[in-house]
Amino acid sequence: MSTTKKRRVTIAILAAALVGTIAVGSSLAFLTDSATKTNSINVETDLGVDVEEPDWDPDDEPEKILPGDTYYKNPKITTMNNVYARFKVEYIDQESGVVITDAARIAKIKQVIKNDPTKETITAGTSYTVADIADVPMTNTTDFSDAVAGDNNGTEYYYYKNSEGGYILNGPASDGTAAKTNPLFTAIVVPTDWTNEDVTLLGKFDIKVTAEAIQADNQAEADVTFADFDAYKEWFNSNYTTA
Repeated sequence: MSTTKKRRVTIAILAAALVGTIAVGSSLAFLTDSATKTNSINVETDLGVDVEEPDWDPDDEPEKILPGDTYYKNPKITTMNNVYARFKVEYIDQESGVVITDAARIAKIKQVIKNDPTKETITAGTSYTVADIADVPMTNTTDFSDAVAGDNNGTEYYYYKNSEGGYILNGPASDGTAAKTNPLFTAIVVPTDWTNEDVTLLGKFDIKVTAEAIQADNQAEADVTFADFDAYKEWFNSNYTTA
C-alpha cells in the first residue's frame, strides 16, 4: 500500500496522570507520558480522590504494538473519604478537539476497550480477532452502572455501585490506605482483522477517563441522586488541571 493511502489513528486513555496512546496505521504505537500537558489529567478535590492503574507500568511501556497486540489497562477510583463516585468517559476527535458524536465511529472505538477481570479470556500479549472478543463486555457492570449519556453521545458516565445495593464508596480502608474500586475495564485489545475501512472510520481520537466524586458523609444516601453530580458539572470542569 502506498504511503499516501496510510492513515494514522491515535487512541489515548487518560486516567489521572497515567495515559496510554494508541496509533493505528501500518503499525500501532502505544505510548504513555505523565509529564505532558495533553496527556495528563488530574482531579483536584478535598476528598482524596484519584485514579490508578495497577497493571500498567509506565516504566516498562512498549514503544510500538501492532494490530493483534493486547495490553492490560485497568483504571480504578481511589479515595480517602466516603464518596459518591463516577467515571466520566469522553471520546474526543484529536484534530478538532470536539467530542465525537458519530455513532458508528464511537462503536468502533469501543471495540478496543474490554473488561475481563479474571484475565481468563483476554491475556496480555495474546492476539484476538473481532469475533474472539465479541462477547467480552466493554466495562465492569457489577461495580458500575451501565453508561449514562452525558451532553451528547460522545460523553458517558459510569456510576460506582457497592455490593449492598447503594452507591457510597467507603474509604479509607481499615489499614488507613485509600479505598479502591474494581477497574472500569481491564484491557486494550486491537483486533488482528481490522481493515483499512475500520482504521479510516476511527480517525484520530482520544478516550479520556476522569474520576468525579461528591461528599457522602453527613447526608442520607436516599437524598443523593445522579442529578446531583450534574449540578456540580461546572465545578468539576474548572478543577480538572494539567500537570
